[in-house]
Amino acid sequence: LDEFNLDYICNGRQLLYLYKATGDKKYLRAADVLRDQLRRQPRTSDGGFWHKKCYPYQMWLDGLHMSAPFYVEYCLMMEDDAAGIRDAGIRDAAKQLQLAYEHTYEPKTRLNHHGWDESRAQQWSNPETGRSAHAWGRAVGWYMLGLADVLTLALAVWMMTKVIRAQKAQMAQETA
Repeated sequence: LDEFNLDYICNGRQLLYLYKATGDKKYLRAADVLRDQLRRQPRTSDGGFWHKKCYPYQMWLDGLHMSAPFYVEYCLMMEDDAAGIRDAGIRDAAKQLQLAYEHTYEPKTRLNHHGWDESRAQQWSNPETGRSAHAWGRAVGWYMLGLADVLTLALAVWMMTKVIRAQKAQMAQETA
């Protein structure tokens, strides 16, 4: 987990399912480890998750499918609402989705590109925008799937539905 790899977070949803289905605390303990990774995940200057520790300052669209649905589900299930921790986590998950969308969006083509490098140090990174050179359909699909999963999880949480529906509708219209 010191790799801070968002790809490892995706399976956390299965851990939450197994905990709900069996009540076995080992699944909850494993999910807690993944939630702790998100607390400590390295971030860009505006708060976006790095995709991996070995990819500093980079946000990738597919990382949001890997992390946001687990983040929201964990917060809804396990975080203390009275202390405001649950809502803060859900707001942070929404922020991750929004930042990735904004940083990877190319207004000329109206498409989102695969990744964004805040430092602009990578060869693939546009020196002006930080965006990768290509809009990759698979990455956009992963991102949209993450949006759909989060929307399904958070229908009762009004702060998420407004942001996600607007982004999902805009992406669907622009990729049609």
